[in-house]
Amino acid sequence: MVKSKTDINSTREMKVVSFRKLGIWEKEDFFKIQTIEYGDSMHKAGFFPTEVEARQHAVDSLRGLRAENSNEKPHFYWFLDFEGKDVGYLWVAENTNFKTAYIYQISLFEKYRRQGFARAALHKLSVDCKAKGIVSINLNVFAYNGGARALYQELGFKDAATAMRLLL
Repeated sequence: MVKSKTDINSTREMKVVSFRKLGIWEKEDFFKIQTIEYGDSMHKAGFFPTEVEARQHAVDSLRGLRAENSNEKPHFYWFLDFEGKDVGYLWVAENTNFKTAYIYQISLFEKYRRQGFARAALHKLSVDCKAKGIVSINLNVFAYNGGARALYQELGFKDAATAMRLLL
């Protein structure tokens, strides 16, 4: 859940980004990148012993997520645009039945990281979602990603669940 005006909606020297819809070929490239990034994250987090297994899981998972795109749960794929430059990606699904949004992916291209673009994108997303009547934005962050976790907490996201594992 996102806090109100004090955190995510703070406008202190915030960059302004816009969302530009990915075209069909851009979306295919996006999913190729996501397969690698998600697979690598699953491997790094220890869910799969090899990168090959992790990437196969990523292929299967992303195929399933693409298939769930519907009127009740539309998916949106955007470039994050800053002054005419693509600085990253954002993939969000809305659940119209529960009035929630889920961020599947927010990523900045390497040279644009740690410059406030993620904060700006999350601010814009929260404003857009609130205008649509959405009551919460949800996401998952890997435990090893301390920088992202700190940003989300700073913006008011709260822990909703904890995934745990026992290695045998």
